[in-house]
Amino acid sequence: MALVALLLTLIASACGQATAPEQDPPVVEEEVHMCGPSHEPRLAVIRKLDFIRAEGDISRGMNLDMHVSASDSSEGCFKSDYTTPDGVEGIDNQFARLLPAIEAVGGAEGFESAVQRAINNGDVLLGVQLQRLEDIEQDACLEVRFQRLDGRPTIGALGLIEPGQTFDPDLEAPTSSVEDAIIEGGILYAGPFELSLPMQIGNNQLLVTIFDAQIEAHVREDGSIEGMMAGAIEVAEILALLETIEDGTDLLGVIRSVLSRSADLDKDENGKCQKLSLAVDFQATPAFFYEDANAPSPLETEQQ
Repeated sequence: MALVALLLTLIASACGQATAPEQDPPVVEEEVHMCGPSHEPRLAVIRKLDFIRAEGDISRGMNLDMHVSASDSSEGCFKSDYTTPDGVEGIDNQFARLLPAIEAVGGAEGFESAVQRAINNGDVLLGVQLQRLEDIEQDACLEVRFQRLDGRPTIGALGLIEPGQTFDPDLEAPTSSVEDAIIEGGILYAGPFELSLPMQIGNNQLLVTIFDAQIEAHVREDGSIEGMMAGAIEVAEILALLETIEDGTDLLGVIRSVLSRSADLDKDENGKCQKLSLAVDFQATPAFFYEDANAPSPLETEQQ
């Protein structure tokens, strides 16, 4: 009996020390992005920017405030909207009225060529990433990201950045992104977002913030992107930037005078518009970014 008792004791002790069966680690479901699964991003670098001009009351552009404003309309601070060559009314592009004043003092060739020179020299390189793109003809949801780049581009025979080059991301500069862009009939529609664009005032290059920017552009099979961008610049910001410029000509005085009476968007409580509409044509050519191009900028990290 003593032997039986001892065996029972050993068995009970062994059962008490039994370990629980191993369990599989919990399955962590990956968060589904609103635009679906990730794909290899399509990358391009903007190689040409042209501010859209007007001929009389005709100009291409976009209706940013969704109004058709006339010179007697307080909605647009008494600034007449343009009409497109196809007859679409309500086009906001008041910067087109500022261009002649700039050119009259600074010279048309200098204004146009200086922006292109800044791009070709690598001083102002702006990358475009199309993420979660599935179909360049019809895509209900994709993400568009704009990233400042560093590098010295190779320029081709056309005087523009050649395709297929690789650039570093400028992680010190903030990125802009649109998470619910769409493509309809081969046209990319994205916005609104904020973006910095170069603007040449005399011999001075300024980076100006474009507010409520929107894009309409063709996405080509070869990876190039070509289209139009429209948005608004803040008059107070431009005037503040002009204060930093030392210029002995009449150019700055002309610009200040025209700016102060040209705003057509974003009325304040006193009924005075604070922003000036503009529109630009752009071309972007296929490019490659180094791996850390997709890393968030310091500003994004801080906002998160």
